[in-house]
Amino acid sequence: MSRSKFADLVGVSINTVTGWINRGYLPVIRIGKYRLVNLALLHKLAYENAYPSTDAFKPRAASQHEGAESPDAPEQGHEDFD
Repeated sequence: MSRSKFADLVGVSINTVTGWINRGYLPVIRIGKYRLVNLALLHKLAYENAYPSTDAFKPRAASQHEGAESPDAPEQGHEDFD
């Protein structure tokens, strides 16, 4: 799709679309001297981000930040006096 048609569809200026293309935010296909927005690849990328693979939901190993106390650790500096 041409930059101007894509800009109209999305509701932004042609300069904005050109900037997105130059920064790599939009996939393009080159045909001769033209760079057209690759809607098929854009749709695929949007679909993959909307429905991530189940690998993204696998539990990760619990890690503690250095210096952070675990909830089960006794408090430092507090002693019980009987």
